[in-house]
Amino acid sequence: MMMQATLEKNTVTPFENTLIVPAGYTVENGQSIVGGVPVADLIATYGTPLYVLDGQTIREAARAYKQTLETEYKAKTLVVYACKANLNVGLCKLMAQEGIGLDVVSAGELYTAMQANFPANNIVFNGNNKSVTELEMALDYGVERIIVDNFDEIGRLAAVAKRLGKVANILLRVAPGIECHTHEYIKTGQNDSKFGFPLHQVKKAIAEIVNLHAETLCLKGIHGHIGSQIFELKAYEGLVDIFLTLANEVRSEFGVTFKDLDLGGGLGIAYTPDDDPQPIEVLMKQLANTVQSKAEALNYPLPRIFVEPGRSLIARAGMTLYTVGGRKVVEGVTPFISVDGGMGDNIRPALYQAVYSAVVANKLTQANTETVRVVGKYCESGDVLLRAFDCPTLEPNDTLLVFGTGAYNHAMSSNYNRIGRPAMVLVENGKHGLLVERESLAYLAANDRIPAWF
Repeated sequence: MMMQATLEKNTVTPFENTLIVPAGYTVENGQSIVGGVPVADLIATYGTPLYVLDGQTIREAARAYKQTLETEYKAKTLVVYACKANLNVGLCKLMAQEGIGLDVVSAGELYTAMQANFPANNIVFNGNNKSVTELEMALDYGVERIIVDNFDEIGRLAAVAKRLGKVANILLRVAPGIECHTHEYIKTGQNDSKFGFPLHQVKKAIAEIVNLHAETLCLKGIHGHIGSQIFELKAYEGLVDIFLTLANEVRSEFGVTFKDLDLGGGLGIAYTPDDDPQPIEVLMKQLANTVQSKAEALNYPLPRIFVEPGRSLIARAGMTLYTVGGRKVVEGVTPFISVDGGMGDNIRPALYQAVYSAVVANKLTQANTETVRVVGKYCESGDVLLRAFDCPTLEPNDTLLVFGTGAYNHAMSSNYNRIGRPAMVLVENGKHGLLVERESLAYLAANDRIPAWF
């Protein structure tokens, strides 16, 4: 299902759709509470804009993935969190507590995992253009799998492994040619994707690995990812069918049996009441049953299943808090309401035309009286967070609470206009604490230098 049109209403009553609000979100005496902590207390402690993550929501999603697979699948499984969605040392610690691995795509993400002492045997290293330094880091730390994306990387990784005296356990990333129903910027499995080997090149890549690099590269299986914010389960069935058919052909032609089958992530979440994602448990049960049925039909040994959820693990857990500033009224135009954040902390409305649901946290008991356009403070006309927000009459210092901001908001944030990124806090069981500090003015200039010849 494609993301909603930009003119869709950006409003939700607190329990209109429980798939939108965090699991730990409640309303008591007209106050928004998350993780047992009043939103007003979070603002008083940390200020705004503020990213808030509900630990309960993350843990429930992690357990839904892990426990369903372990129950339904008759072989080993590994759930790895796609770190690109949102990453810091504290989140690494939380994922480790839940037995969830990490899918990293850069030296920075791997370094963050290392700072958390994250177990290397639960890390996979992905990405389409890994540097020599990144490959060295991955081999030195002993990551579980390096996912090889192209022919150049085969030779580059083989050379690094030989120089370090190591063997790299690898998966081949395959572009399966599957078109899924989502925004074109987040499709990754089609034939013209920048990621992975097209199906017609896979056997050539395997021949190169087996014939030229057997001493340094150990091929363990294949990897695929068809996109993000996907609601249709048939796309995953197609991926399993393509991958196990390919695996069976490779076994016959090369004598190589894949031990691992990485099916990526991409399960969508509800950003608006019209979104209707399938529950995690439903998808995982279907994946398990589909792999088992296809493998049985081919008489193929059950591989270990990898899945790489990102958005569906973290997005619903997140909320962003803003303070309302000025109002601009022009006859015949939807009133503009400015807040103290914007495209610097949430680029997705400008980049993807993404739509979010929101409430006015300090006016939950008041009826909606107006429709406004909520804009940020950045010097761009496209800096619009909510295009058509039904709400009570908004006034300076009101609190806007936007749901579903746990994924790709902080991760894609910027310092545009030399504005510091917001703080991020974790709330759980009545406790709250910083995951990421607010960037200070001094931080913004910390790496600036004046050339000596000035």
